[in-house]
Amino acid sequence: MNSEVSHTAVSGIRLSRQALTDPAGKTRYDSLFRRLSPVQPGYWTYPGSPPLLAHRASFDDTAYNDSRRADRRIIKTRLMGGNVAYIDIRDLELFACAYRNENYRLTRDDTDMLELLRGEGPVNIRFIKEITGRFSKNISPVLHKLQRNSLVFEDQVDSDWDRCFYLFETEFPDINLQRYPRTEALCRILPQFIEMNVFADEKSIRSFFCFNLKDIKTALSVLLGKGIIAEAVCNNRLGYILASDLVILQKEREQQPSVFVFHRNDFLVKSQEAELKARFSSHDWDILQYILIDGEFSGAVAGKFKNGPFVLKDILLDPSANIKPGRKKEIINAVYQVNNKELSPLQRYNGTVL
Repeated sequence: MNSEVSHTAVSGIRLSRQALTDPAGKTRYDSLFRRLSPVQPGYWTYPGSPPLLAHRASFDDTAYNDSRRADRRIIKTRLMGGNVAYIDIRDLELFACAYRNENYRLTRDDTDMLELLRGEGPVNIRFIKEITGRFSKNISPVLHKLQRNSLVFEDQVDSDWDRCFYLFETEFPDINLQRYPRTEALCRILPQFIEMNVFADEKSIRSFFCFNLKDIKTALSVLLGKGIIAEAVCNNRLGYILASDLVILQKEREQQPSVFVFHRNDFLVKSQEAELKARFSSHDWDILQYILIDGEFSGAVAGKFKNGPFVLKDILLDPSANIKPGRKKEIINAVYQVNNKELSPLQRYNGTVL
C-alpha cells in the first residue's frame, strides 16, 4: 500500500530545500546549483545570458554565475531537449553519460565539422562560414547536435554572441563518456531531483529533464528496489519521495504565506511545465511568468515579450485556488519584484482594469 503524504508538508519542505524561505549565501548556493541542475538562463533573455536561481540567492547570482562560467566552474551544455543549460564542471561526466545517444551515428556533416575542429579549432561560427561557405542556419544545427552528444563544447565565457567551439575530447580529456551506463547515470541524478521537489512523478521528471520515459521507468524501478525512493500519494496523485523523507512527510506542517514570480525556465516551472501550460493560457497574450502562492502555482502573468520593457497585460488566477481578495496587493508587489513598475505597469488583475 502506498503511503499518503501531506500536501502542505511537501510544499513547505520544498520551499525550504530550495532556499526560497532562506536565500543561500555563496557556499550553500554552489551546492544548491548542483542539486537543481541543469540550470537554464531566464526564459525571456538573450542566448548569452548566464543562468540564475530566481529568489534563491542572498546576492546577485547572475553576476556570480557570469564569473563562474568564465573560468569554467560551470559549463554550458545543450541538454534537456537541446536547450541551453549549465552544469557544475564536477557533474559534466555524469550528465554527458546520461544524455548522450549511445547509438548515435555520425552523418557526413558531423564528420566534416569534427574534422574542421581538429584542424582549425577552436573556431567560431563566422570562421566556419568563411571556410565552408555555408550559412549559419546550416552550421548551428550540426554544432548543437554534436554538443548534445558531448562531441563538441561551446565555451560561453561571457554574454558575447561570438563564442568559440572546441572538440569536447581535447578540452575535457579526463571525461569518460562510458563511465556510467544510462540507467546508472539516471539512478544518480533522479534522487536529487526527487529530493528537491520533495514529491515527483514520471511526468514531472520527463518534463524537466526530457529523458526517454522508458529510461525513467527503468531507473525508478532500480531505485525502488534499492529502497532509495518510495511510492507515495500526494493530493490524490501517485509519485515518488525519498524513502528517508517518509516520516517527516506524514506530519502536517504549518504553511507560511508567500508569493514568488518565476520565469518559465525555472526549476519549479520546468518540473510542472506541461500541467502549467494546460492550466494557464491566453489567446491574445504570452504567458510571461508563473506565480507561486503559498508553495503552489496558482497564477500567471500574461503579456507581451519585447526587447525592452515587457507589456504586462493581466494576472491570471486559478479559480480553484481560492485566492483571497486581500492578497491582491501582495501578489502585485511580487510581480513588480521581477518587473519594472515604471516601465512595465500592470494593466489588469484577474481581468479587472487597474
